[in-house]
Amino acid sequence: MDWQLVNKARGAEQRIAVFVSLQRFRYDNTPEEAALAVWKGYQCHDIGQQLFSDLSRLKDGVTQIMDLDVRSYLTRLLKALTILEHLADQAGQPQS
Repeated sequence: MDWQLVNKARGAEQRIAVFVSLQRFRYDNTPEEAALAVWKGYQCHDIGQQLFSDLSRLKDGVTQIMDLDVRSYLTRLLKALTILEHLADQAGQPQS
């Protein structure tokens, strides 16, 4: 994952857009694979923690995204992140 490129983005919206673009077009990752990349990034990189926070705040606003493909991708990514959070809770691992 190119965390340096995500780190150059200004603001939450741009960080999310860069991340999603990289995941979809450079890496050809499913939303579930992208969620795992965020999860791994959260463990290792400050920008991963910031992106996780950005995505967590986006949950309520995802329906306002105009591009249906991006909205669908983000909806699935957020669902996968929620599952990962739940599994971490069950395992007793610390999280945000």
